[in-house]
Amino acid sequence: MKIRNYVILTFAGVFLVGCQTNHTKDSSLNKTFVYDNNENQSNEVTEEMSLPDKKIDFWDGKYAYEILASSEICLTNVEGEDNKEGISKKIKSSTIPVKATYKNKEYMVSRIGEGAFISCKNLNDLIMPDSVKEIDKSAFAYCESLKGITFSNELQRIGNGAFVFTSVAELKFGDKLSFIEEAAFSFCKSLKKVDLPESVKVIEKGAFSSCLNLQEVTIRARKLNMEEKVFVKCNSLKTFYVPKESIEYYKKALNEYKAEVKAIEE
Repeated sequence: MKIRNYVILTFAGVFLVGCQTNHTKDSSLNKTFVYDNNENQSNEVTEEMSLPDKKIDFWDGKYAYEILASSEICLTNVEGEDNKEGISKKIKSSTIPVKATYKNKEYMVSRIGEGAFISCKNLNDLIMPDSVKEIDKSAFAYCESLKGITFSNELQRIGNGAFVFTSVAELKFGDKLSFIEEAAFSFCKSLKKVDLPESVKVIEKGAFSSCLNLQEVTIRARKLNMEEKVFVKCNSLKTFYVPKESIEYYKKALNEYKAEVKAIEE
C-alpha cells in the first residue's frame, strides 16, 4: 500500500511517517527521511512511501481501536466507509470518545495511535477527552485544515511529528504534559503562540521547527531538558517568557535564538 506525500524535515536524525489501516499485521516503514543539517539548503523531499499495517481489534462507530490492556484501548483509525489507504477525506470534526464498547465490554480510550488521522485534510476541529494520555507518532500529521485543538488535561506525551503541517494558531496544554518529541509541531505555519506548562520535562530536537509565524513562547517550567534546534527556523520568534527566578538559566539554554528572554507577566 503506497501513498505519495511531501515530507519536510527539520532536524538531524530520522523522521518516520506512519498510518493505520484495516489490517491486523504489524509492520514498519520501508523508507526513512534524513534531514540534511545544512540550514541553507532546502529540506523538501518528495518520496513514495509505504504505510505500515497496524492492528485493529474492533470498530465502534467511526473509529477503530486496538486493545492495549484489560480496560484500555488505542484509537488507530477513523471513518471506515470512505477510508482510502488509511486516510479519511470526509471527516471535518472529531470529538474522540472517552469509551468504546466491544463484545459488551467497555474500554477507556487512553491513546491515539500512530498515523490514526494522518492526512485527514478536511479535519478542522479536534476535541480529546481527559482519558487520553498519549498521542503517538504522526497521529495528526498533514491535517492541513486542523485549527482548533482541545487537548486532554491528562495528556503526558506527544509523539514524533504528531501535528506536523497542521494549521493551529495557539497551543496551550494541561498540567500533566511532560514529553514533546521531535518535530511534534514542526511546519505549523499559522502557529503564533505556545504556552508550555510547568510539568514539561523534555522537548526534543525540532519540536517546533519552521513555525514561520511563531512569535511568543511561554515556558512555565523552572528548568527542563531542551535539545538544540527546538525552535530552528522560527524566524518571527520575538520573546520567550519564563519564570522570573529562571531568567539567567534560560538565557543560556536559549542562546541559539535571537528572541528576548523575559519574566512571565503575572
